[in-house]
Amino acid sequence: MDKAFTLWYKSTINNKDLERLFDAGYTTAEISIDYPWPHTTDFHEVMNKIIEYGFQVQIHHPWRDINIISPYKTIRESSLQVIREVTSYLYKKYEIKTSIVHLDTRNLLSSHEIKIITSHLKELTQIQQEYMIPILIETLPNPITGDPNTIKELSDMLDLGICFDATHILSRELLKKKPTMEKSLQIIDEWIETLKEKIKLLHLHGMKIENKHAIVHLTLEDQINVFSKLIKKVQNYNANIGITIEVFYKPNGHPVTIEDMVEQLRLLHKYL
Repeated sequence: MDKAFTLWYKSTINNKDLERLFDAGYTTAEISIDYPWPHTTDFHEVMNKIIEYGFQVQIHHPWRDINIISPYKTIRESSLQVIREVTSYLYKKYEIKTSIVHLDTRNLLSSHEIKIITSHLKELTQIQQEYMIPILIETLPNPITGDPNTIKELSDMLDLGICFDATHILSRELLKKKPTMEKSLQIIDEWIETLKEKIKLLHLHGMKIENKHAIVHLTLEDQINVFSKLIKKVQNYNANIGITIEVFYKPNGHPVTIEDMVEQLRLLHKYL
């Protein structure tokens, strides 16, 4: 099982940190390509350090100001062009294991609009084939990637895998009514039984509800039982499922440290 930690342009990491992560059992770095990355000197310094330590690299494509499923054709096409340019740039310089995209919008979409929009997403298939870097669609709480049947149809049509983020899905349920452990697992089971082997990667991060908002990307402790059962269920369809511990903050809002990331993996191993 590949186990990834995350980095973005605000991360600070040195050789000692990488050694700690490697010794803890991490095998992969998931790099979030937030502006101004990848066109900065420090980005290449970080990438070179990661590769020198023997980590594999997967990337999370830009998502701020990017709207691949916008109902506005110009925005949609420009967003896809950014994904193509980032892929091309990184392909020429590094060996990228896989990549993740967000298909998200704040607009309410009719079934007719969804059909029109998804027909234009074959550009993602072309990018995947041209640069030989697998593209995974991440589950998000919206009409396209927040419904298991719709995202499966899209995945089949585009020949793209799925990055299953259970927290994104469960956060929507938490905002309605706090689900029991049994209900949470029932929701996850429905998704897994629909997506099955299409799930290629799991994003794991904790959450809480605060002032009627879902706070995500927290440490795993409160949902560790759900995550351990999730991994075991997905392994029935993909024994080599990869995981990314996509944790940025502690429940008190403080950023996680390298030692916290080591502890997160240790905790997960304890429950598997």
